[in-house]
Amino acid sequence: MPVTTKATIEVDGEPLEGAVQFFLDKAAGFAEDFSMGRDIAQAVKKVSQADAEALALLDLRVFNTDRHGGNLLLLGNDWPRMPGPIDHGCCLP
Repeated sequence: MPVTTKATIEVDGEPLEGAVQFFLDKAAGFAEDFSMGRDIAQAVKKVSQADAEALALLDLRVFNTDRHGGNLLLLGNDWPRMPGPIDHGCCLP
């Protein structure tokens, strides 16, 4: 997961809080931009089963209820690619 830092900026004289994330330049794109397929044999060509299971366990541990293709990057140049989870705003409620 990209390094994330809490930040405060001033806009029109008011402080606004938010977060800044490290830019991942090896991201191929969002998972939703690639057809994953429902068949396990096709899916493991995109992301290894071990990596998918590791991400699922992370989401279970931090109670992330918002994992979807729009907040999952695929990293690297070769298939299968590494998942890069982003947007953990719905974690640890």
